[in-house]
Amino acid sequence: MREALERVLRLEGYEVAAVANSADAFAQLHRQPIDLVLLDINLGDENGLAICQRIHETQPDLAVVGITARPDQTNSAATAGVRALMEKPLDMPVLLGTLRNLLA
Repeated sequence: MREALERVLRLEGYEVAAVANSADAFAQLHRQPIDLVLLDINLGDENGLAICQRIHETQPDLAVVGITARPDQTNSAATAGVRALMEKPLDMPVLLGTLRNLLA
């Protein structure tokens, strides 16, 4: 899914830094300014909500959009600082509209 999202976002004119794990994500966050993070909440052995909280420890205003297959995560995602929660399968027009709104 990461590669497909990266392609769509680049075609829409966004500059994209796609990473495969939290270590690479935090390295990227320290390397260059980031305007928004798309974060899979259920990352296998990594907790996406904990990652979101770690992001906000150093960048509290950074918008995080969570992606999940579990709609029951709405409250916990909001508590962790997720600004918008998108359910899989992703509705690309809705996702793109959400990104435009958060980046405006």
